[in-house]
Amino acid sequence: MVYSRIAALILASTLVAAPATASASDSQFEQVAASLEPGQLQPGSQGRSVERSAVDAPASAAAATDIQQATIADRTTNNAPSAQQRLTKVVVTRDRAKRTLTAQATFAASPTTSANSLVVVAAGAWNGNTCETRALMIGAAATADAAGSLIDPDLDLAVARTRSGATVTLTSAAHTRIGTEAWNCAYAYNTAPTDINSTYTGFYAEDLAVPKVPKLATSLGAPLQGDYKGTYSKVRVTVRNRGKGDATNVRVRLSGSGLKMLSTSKSLGTIEPNRSASHVFKVRVASGSKRTLTAKATATGGYAHSATTTMVIKPRPKKYASLTGRYFWGFRPDSALYNVGWMTRAVWFVNSTYAYVDFAKNGVKPTCTRTTTKCKRYTYNARTGVATIAGQRVTINTEGFTYKVPGDPTSSYFDPLYLPKKGARVATYLTHKTYHGNCILSCTAFTDRIELGTNGRFVKSSVALGSWPGIGGSWGSIPPDKRGTYRIISTGRIELKYATGTKQRRTIGYMLDLLGRSSPKNDGIMLGNTNYYREWN
Repeated sequence: MVYSRIAALILASTLVAAPATASASDSQFEQVAASLEPGQLQPGSQGRSVERSAVDAPASAAAATDIQQATIADRTTNNAPSAQQRLTKVVVTRDRAKRTLTAQATFAASPTTSANSLVVVAAGAWNGNTCETRALMIGAAATADAAGSLIDPDLDLAVARTRSGATVTLTSAAHTRIGTEAWNCAYAYNTAPTDINSTYTGFYAEDLAVPKVPKLATSLGAPLQGDYKGTYSKVRVTVRNRGKGDATNVRVRLSGSGLKMLSTSKSLGTIEPNRSASHVFKVRVASGSKRTLTAKATATGGYAHSATTTMVIKPRPKKYASLTGRYFWGFRPDSALYNVGWMTRAVWFVNSTYAYVDFAKNGVKPTCTRTTTKCKRYTYNARTGVATIAGQRVTINTEGFTYKVPGDPTSSYFDPLYLPKKGARVATYLTHKTYHGNCILSCTAFTDRIELGTNGRFVKSSVALGSWPGIGGSWGSIPPDKRGTYRIISTGRIELKYATGTKQRRTIGYMLDLLGRSSPKNDGIMLGNTNYYREWN
């Protein structure tokens, strides 16, 4: 008879308060076995819906890496004579990689031998609204005996039993069929130890599926942050939930030696899947010049993720001994008024007399010998750091300067760039985002990405997305990637040679980090008139 092997494995003393003969035990479990024949309805085998759609587990070994889980807590029967015999929840976990089945059965109170029960847990496949048994685990609530079986064909399945307080855990031995067969449901119940027809607690069967759990991802933004000595920096910590379940009671905690923090902890509440929450902390370096700041996010269920950033004391700006050859970039802060995301500008002090106020054509360094619309005469006082560009006085230092480009209605702030030398190579992956149009009516958003490798190869890609409010539609275009090789052919000049044979030559400048060092990987580059930058958070 199906499950007859189980009868021989569980002692009568496990199930009855008074001693019993082996034959009596065998007879009792023959009844259990008979009641669990596939196709017969069990106390917990019925689902809540009228019909279930099959969601089979992957049958290949390569796909057998997911955890499937069912939380069984919706009761249909509650006839337990005591809290020690009343189940409140059963969590069934199938580990397809380890090929094991585990069930955690929680009682309302810790079971004792005088208030014992028999816990039955099954995993199987939906047939309509019925969960048909494919694997079975049985264990006593108060004593250590347990057994199990696999169905069709019938095989014994060793089961280990442990208990911690009111929770009894049944864990099967590893078996190939547990990892490969198509199971998608589970059910559980418990019965009187001397009468298997007397159900104490019954539940609806539940889907056995990949659990919807949260997955935290913590970010502190740029890898190098800080301010002048004694000044607090604003560090934004962002926690994103990349999982499929809610992350509850999320809290962020900061730590780091040699750092002064105005606060070290913040509750972010519940973060839903594909959502994020942020908080800005104030941090400064209290000792030394460089320290590591760690942010750890935690959520209910033991979920956690940590990230770090380096906090530094930013050096005070210095005056340049000479401006000759120095290259700066900026952008108009009022660009949104012109229905565009970026309006970039450049100033290149090409010699000791002239500044070229624009982006160089084809990357060729301009040769200014007289005043033109782009070549502007300038003077510079190295002692004061004050330059006069076409009559406009500006203070210039290693952090940049503010300057109103002729023809612009407002001033732009210009940051210094490092011009790489001939033959330089760099490894970086950067983004440029902008838009054109009035987004109240219609606009198009653009995202450009560039990847440069130390092997001399590059990839450029573009995405354009547009919308027309009022008609509920959108359109998009994703052109093919543009690939090829690059080389720095002279100081600050790059040649991009596409696989099609087309060549482009542009000015290239590396952006600087807080310490004034060139930082194309973490801060970005200027390629022609396009600013590419690293996206954080």
